[in-house]
Amino acid sequence: PLVAFARNGPAEMIGQKVSGLLGDLLRENAMGAAVNNDPSVGRPLLLVVDRNSDIAAGLHHPFTYRGLLIDALGMHLNKVEIDSVIDIDPVNDKVFAQHGGKDFGDFSERVQRELDDYKREYESLSGANAPKFDSDSKQAISEMLANAPKLRERKQSLDSHVKLAHTILKKITDGHLDKYHGVEAGLIFSEGFDMTAFAELMGSNTPLGDKQRIYLVAFIANASDEIKLAEIDKLRHFVEGEGMPFPALQYIRRLRSWSMNNPQRNGNEPQNAASIGWSLAQNLAKNITNTFTQGGKRQLTLTRLVDALLEDRAASARGGAATAARAKLIEGLGAVEPRTSRPVDLSDLRFNQVIVFVAGGGTISEYENLKLWEQEHPRKSVIYGSTDIVSGVEFLGELATLGNEN
Repeated sequence: PLVAFARNGPAEMIGQKVSGLLGDLLRENAMGAAVNNDPSVGRPLLLVVDRNSDIAAGLHHPFTYRGLLIDALGMHLNKVEIDSVIDIDPVNDKVFAQHGGKDFGDFSERVQRELDDYKREYESLSGANAPKFDSDSKQAISEMLANAPKLRERKQSLDSHVKLAHTILKKITDGHLDKYHGVEAGLIFSEGFDMTAFAELMGSNTPLGDKQRIYLVAFIANASDEIKLAEIDKLRHFVEGEGMPFPALQYIRRLRSWSMNNPQRNGNEPQNAASIGWSLAQNLAKNITNTFTQGGKRQLTLTRLVDALLEDRAASARGGAATAARAKLIEGLGAVEPRTSRPVDLSDLRFNQVIVFVAGGGTISEYENLKLWEQEHPRKSVIYGSTDIVSGVEFLGELATLGNEN
């Protein structure tokens, strides 16, 4: 692949290193001649970004079934522990594979339909409607016996998902997770800030960690609006107080301060690596979000970047605000050709496949948002990877560690 990366931070360091390793591999195996001379034809793009480029996505309360399993129930390595350990097979579990990325309400309806289908199939084999067999029905009997284990496995899978769904529903009800998700989504997707609902959640009897996460999302989304920040600050006592510091907020404030005090630097001047990612995120939020979310599409920062890089030439030829926004996005990226180690200009290149890697931890929200984009673009392919997948709770803890370091 061609290797692209966010400039001047850890993503660039990783991208340059990976490009060098790929170049060594090509030379060692004499594979260079097999690569098309056109730098984009038939080749994927490897895009390396840093978690700091979208901190809010890491803190966001998801509301898909898969997201809630991770965020609310702590699913890890496809295992969920409640009163017992439930293993989920993401490939062979039909219910999870087909419906795991749907909003929780929609998922519940789909599970109910699956249950109804199972009951009808079971009754057709075991109840008054069961088929009558005679000595000439050996094949039918064999088929029924062969289907019985599959039916039993299907019932066990459905029972597991019903149990998990009931546990999630209680978490949603007790913790107002639907409201947290709604307020955060309005902020992240630039649909508006429901200050009333935000204040109610701050004063609610919900876990401190959830309040801190939404507070940070609100702070990040309004980082350039001093008036709104002042309103948000009035509610800070709900998330920090005497003897109860909020180190994650201290870290976010430092990022904002670095960005504001060092708004422009050339490539030869050092700058805090984390503030580079923060600057990229704020640039997206201020200048590009409205263009790339038009038509009701909800796209996270990383999805907007992928959308720009994989844009068809026909769309670019039409020009307009979207083309200008694409150019603005790509300004923050560098790219290298592994065969020659030379820089590449991405502005005129188009790709059909991108391999996204997030240094510092990926999120289920980003993965699902990218996969939704992929479904809407059947001729495009997106692979998502990261150092690990972190829940909002875990990411809040990492931010707190960073805040405590200084």
